[in-house]
Amino acid sequence: MLEPLGSLLSAIGRFFGWLFDILFGWLPSIDLPFDIPDWVWTTAKISVLALIAVSVSRASLKRRKKLFEEASAEARR
Repeated sequence: MLEPLGSLLSAIGRFFGWLFDILFGWLPSIDLPFDIPDWVWTTAKISVLALIAVSVSRASLKRRKKLFEEASAEARR
């Protein structure tokens, strides 16, 4: 039962890896004087994508709210 779930999560992980390579692959690698674990970079990338998704969703909701308010005001006339 866990095998299909594992293969699905593996496919999703490969997709996000491919997406991150496309989005962030053009950035030069940063060499820091101290070592940062890989999970920090992965978490940072996911956080950036989540913030982008939230901002896009919020902008869409604001636009819909404005259209709804305009339609309501138009219907009251």
